[in-house]
Amino acid sequence: KLFHKTDSANRSNLLKVNLLQDKITVAFTRVLDASDQIDQKIRQFAGKAVAGESDNILKPSLQLNEFNAALKGTVRLNSILYNYFLKTDTAIHYISIATLLIMLGWIFHVRTRTLRFIENPEIILGQANYIQRNPVVSALVVTLAIVPYFYDPPPVVFLETLFLAVMVCTLIIIKRHFLRETFNFLCGLFLLAIAYGISNLFVQITHIDRYVTLLLNIVAIISGTIILRSAKKATSDHLPHTCTALRIFIGLQILSLALNLSGRFSLAKILGVTAVFNLWFAIILFFVVQVLIQGLFLQFQVKKDSKSIIAYLDYAVLKKKIRKVLATLATLLWLFFLLQNLNIDDWAADKITDLLSQPRNIGGSSFS
Repeated sequence: KLFHKTDSANRSNLLKVNLLQDKITVAFTRVLDASDQIDQKIRQFAGKAVAGESDNILKPSLQLNEFNAALKGTVRLNSILYNYFLKTDTAIHYISIATLLIMLGWIFHVRTRTLRFIENPEIILGQANYIQRNPVVSALVVTLAIVPYFYDPPPVVFLETLFLAVMVCTLIIIKRHFLRETFNFLCGLFLLAIAYGISNLFVQITHIDRYVTLLLNIVAIISGTIILRSAKKATSDHLPHTCTALRIFIGLQILSLALNLSGRFSLAKILGVTAVFNLWFAIILFFVVQVLIQGLFLQFQVKKDSKSIIAYLDYAVLKKKIRKVLATLATLLWLFFLLQNLNIDDWAADKITDLLSQPRNIGGSSFS
């Protein structure tokens, strides 16, 4: 009797397991189909972007989407993505908050110990001016610049939210330590970034979006040219490599303008967004490196006593090596951000993987 009851229960549970396996198989097949459809849409989008998805901007004969409908669809889609993302990946959210707290704790620790235990602390803190005057903002700049790379991958609306916050923090630092002209230009660049960011969230092409992007191209080219002329006259008053960065920025904006005029609006928007965001990211990474160098300098000073091994280290040599490492990491991060903005990061990853995985033969040995 017990055997029959156990056997019946076992058969019933086995049937449920088989039904669950069938459901999983069906769901997995649907996921594969959806993935194939997404890949196909990406290929279609790439083909249309290169060939041109609309007519010349001066002859808008093609019927594009209505702006109000496109705006409502954009708001709805990004709201769904944002809410879903905030409810998921909670572990990464907590790690990001912990990173900010650690950075804040470290900066305040070295700053406080410098004020308490170093003779003439104003001289030492004078060489760490960002941390001295803006400790909280300095910690936010470093944290917000690296936190987006903890996620795999976050939606664009979340990335732009973090990017907006780190741009504001960077402007606070720049206002107190650089020329008024540089600050005014970056304020204009900040407004351009907001406008491009909103345009970047649109999922449908509209005539208004094309005209706004065209206007943004013109404003960016004019303002970039003005500040470039100023930077050429007084290089020391501006951030390092300002002229090179501005030339790249202006070149991308001119190319974006030409593509928009010829009807290749998607490519034009990608290049316009890339020009503004990557210029901003280069500025942000510069301050990230500076804040970390200043923090390490204060750490070196507060630990520098006769009982510490740090007393025997040459900080000038150490600083050069640390700066070189941080600059290399910042460059790699900037290049990755560039590939992301150009939407070719997956393609580049596949090409690099294929290159590294390809077997090489030397004599009788084979390696990858």
